[in-house]
Amino acid sequence: MEAVFENQDGVARSISNAPPAHYTLKIQLFSLLVSTSGQKYESAEFEAGGYKWKLVLHPNGNKSRNVKDHLSLYLAMSNTSSLKLGWEVHAIFRFFLLDQNKDNHLVVQDALLKEKRFHGLKLEWGIDQFLPLKTFNDASNGFLVEDTCVFGAEVFVVKERVTGKGECLSMIKDPLSIKHLWKIENFLKSDTECFDSKIFVAGNQKWKIQLYPKGRRHGNGSHLSLYLVMADSTTLSPASKIYAEFTLRILDQVQARHIAGKGNYWFNASNQETGWARFATLSYFNQHGNGVARSISNAPPAHYTLKIQLFSLLVSTSGQKYESAEFEAGGHKWKLVLHPNGNKSRNVKDHLSLYLAMSNTSSLKLGWEVHAIFRFFLLDQNKDNYLVVQDALLKEKRFHGLKLEWGIDQFLPLKTFNDASNGFLVEDTCVFGAEVFVVKERVTGKGECLSMIKDPLSIKHVWKIENFLKSDTECFESKIFVAGDQKWKIQLYPKGRRHGNSSHLSLYLVMADSTTLSPASKIYAEFTLRILDQVQARHIAGKGNYWFNASNQETGWARFATLSYFNQHGNGLLVKDVCLVEAEVIIHGIASAL
Repeated sequence: MEAVFENQDGVARSISNAPPAHYTLKIQLFSLLVSTSGQKYESAEFEAGGYKWKLVLHPNGNKSRNVKDHLSLYLAMSNTSSLKLGWEVHAIFRFFLLDQNKDNHLVVQDALLKEKRFHGLKLEWGIDQFLPLKTFNDASNGFLVEDTCVFGAEVFVVKERVTGKGECLSMIKDPLSIKHLWKIENFLKSDTECFDSKIFVAGNQKWKIQLYPKGRRHGNGSHLSLYLVMADSTTLSPASKIYAEFTLRILDQVQARHIAGKGNYWFNASNQETGWARFATLSYFNQHGNGVARSISNAPPAHYTLKIQLFSLLVSTSGQKYESAEFEAGGHKWKLVLHPNGNKSRNVKDHLSLYLAMSNTSSLKLGWEVHAIFRFFLLDQNKDNYLVVQDALLKEKRFHGLKLEWGIDQFLPLKTFNDASNGFLVEDTCVFGAEVFVVKERVTGKGECLSMIKDPLSIKHVWKIENFLKSDTECFESKIFVAGDQKWKIQLYPKGRRHGNSSHLSLYLVMADSTTLSPASKIYAEFTLRILDQVQARHIAGKGNYWFNASNQETGWARFATLSYFNQHGNGLLVKDVCLVEAEVIIHGIASAL
């Protein structure tokens, strides 16, 4: 037999004469536990519903959740390593605390009997403010008597499922930077196709460097190729991978003007190497500059010319940058982007900055990539030839949805550019140009862009349902309302739905028009659904957040409120056959395909 004790803050408290069915935790010398066990105590494992569980007690409150002056009590899944990848266990649970004076139990559980979803990233659920310490420590209440108390738990598994693949990414705080220097002797005398370094260790993993002196793949015959290779992949399971940031350098032993390539990569058993087939041109190998090559050409640029008259006026009026009109090269649209006083966002000073940007990419396929080599031109009006500036290694640049622009931060010193004797700026006029050569194009797969909303609006919608009891409808639907430029509605099932059928009232927030979303788009919403108490303002509320998309248009609670409680006379939820439902919706972000 159970008697209602209290119902507040989403937590229901009642009295039961029956002990907990699944686990009992008796603690003697509780005060000693408080002083010696640290911030929390974990019980031994127990089994319920075919799974292993533990009770987790914070005798002084869960400090990580800023709980003060209360006991905190949680249920945690244990020994989950044998479960399938992507497992989920949905459970309803309740906690017990023995009243030793009256020989009955205080029972504490979710007020709406909402099931909790346990999974690999959420192993623990519970109640932050389980009981005030003042109440617990008062022996007259019977919970702590002669320094002894007895807790308990019951766990009911509602459903289980496997959601698909998943993984756990463990980042490394303050990772070590490991350097390995490799000396290759008799470089020119050797006719080997590939040099292999000795194996070295970084991050408990074995690595080596590979250098192809005559090139490899699309660098064959023209470039030196350089790679970082995972030397022993047998230490990894098929689903494991390692994220590494790396820099490969060929060292300049005279002037320390090294050739370097920097990257990052997910290494796994199927992808054991990364690097550059075109790390350095063979002709450039013995005489490289600072990554930018400058040369002179008598031929004008083949693809685009930008002539600027009254350049000084552009500098003073156009702001930080100027974008040219579109031009076409290699089947794509491009623009020149000039920063006449240097690119301030990249802290460039005393130099011109010049970039090539892809334009009009909306018609390209999802996951597009365009690899291109380009070079910039600047007319020397005194000599009638061109300064040509390009990547010293002729490395192709990868343009894609997240990187539409490449170029040269320090294109030319302003002092050099402004000196008319150099011929670049004469009578306040200059001429820039560009050539673009598309090397390859490909589609890489799926991608998305998440746009979070700063200071999002909270939209409230109140829905009045009249003739509630008189209606025999299976589902009430509210009028459509708008939040975050998206249409929404509320659905209420007066006799329940799914696992709440016939026992609970079910309540959902529904995206009313998903046709405005592309198949890959989704909307992140924080929401609260309330059935309003029209008498005492003791509303029933459920709060959540959800990613809505074309395939997942609704969320809510099949067991929002028990029918017995909802229909109880005097609780104010149903007055004169009228029910008031309120939705509060905040749109925090929108994700769309790249």
